[in-house]
Amino acid sequence: MVRVTVKYDYPALVAWRACVNCENRPKYDANVDVNKLMTQIGTNLVTCYQKSKRIATVAPRDIYQDVLSNHYPNGMIRTVLYQDPNDKHPETKGVVRMVAPIAGFELVPDPSDPGKCSCRQIIEFDLKGKIPGFV
Repeated sequence: MVRVTVKYDYPALVAWRACVNCENRPKYDANVDVNKLMTQIGTNLVTCYQKSKRIATVAPRDIYQDVLSNHYPNGMIRTVLYQDPNDKHPETKGVVRMVAPIAGFELVPDPSDPGKCSCRQIIEFDLKGKIPGFV
């Protein structure tokens, strides 16, 4: 389980758009190799595929997740990610299928400055496979 809170010098909607844009993730996250929109299920519900890069002797991990986002009248945005319950996607040789039952983030506008927001994020995950002790 990982929990983190960060501040952004951007409005919540701008920060959210950057976070959920599949093309952006590999550009700002050095550990992500692929982040791909698989299916647009509804207006605010999609299925995405993500694969990490191999790091030293640690094999890449991948996962298929459903991503649900809701925007609220006060400007707050919540995004919940959960492992695709219909995950029948074939595994790739050399890539470990990780488990992340649930994760999410909440972008909350700064009440004193609408051009800024805070982000609270929580991730429950199991990387599976072997991870060397030095990592």
